[in-house]
This record gives sequence, C-alpha cells and structure tokens, in this order.
Amino acid sequence: MDDGPSLGDFDSAIRRLATSFDECVRSQVGSRPWRSAHFEVRYAADGSLWNDKMRVLTAGSETISLGTTNDLRRLLVELNDLRRVLGWYSLGLELRPDGSVEVGYGYDPDAVNDPSFFDD
Repeated sequence: MDDGPSLGDFDSAIRRLATSFDECVRSQVGSRPWRSAHFEVRYAADGSLWNDKMRVLTAGSETISLGTTNDLRRLLVELNDLRRVLGWYSLGLELRPDGSVEVGYGYDPDAVNDPSFFDD
C-alpha cells in the first residue's frame, strides 16, 4: 500500500537541496568572503508555478543574486510534490559559510503572488 511520500523522503530532498545550494553558492561566489546565503521558493497552491531567488550577503554587506542550476530546478520540482502532502507553500533556507543550515516554512497560499518578492 502506497501512502505517498514519507517524512524521510522530505528530509532527504531538503538535505539534497541544502547540499546543491551550498555548491551553487561556493561556485558562484568564489573566494569572496560571505556571511550568509539565502534561498527562498514560493509555490502556487495548485503547484502550477513557483518563484525562487538566491541571495548571498558578502562580508562587506553587499548582496549578490545567484543564478540557478539544473540540479536546483530538479529539486524544486521534487519538493513541489512533497510539500503538497505537508501543507506548506514556501520554504526559506539560510546557509552559513561553516555549512550550517536553517530551514523555515510558510503556510500562506498567496505568498507566490507577492509583487515585492524580487525587490531585495
């Protein structure tokens, strides 16, 4: 009997997202010192679309926008399926240079429609 995705499936996907994001940050920021990196995704309630952004705060307080990778896109598709089971609509991931990660979830189905999402 298939009960759908498990919490283990979700945990695995989040860990892979964090690893892929870490690789993306380190490859695009290079040797510049940085304080934190932020990845945010907001999904439409019906799963038909999402908005995502990746920003890095450098040691000099400059904000850098990063380009996405195919690996990250594939993980966002996978998370779209998993997140429906758990009932969240947005995810924020903060990465620090030491590799520590903090993840938060949002439950507002209209978050994807926020016109200021890309303002920062």
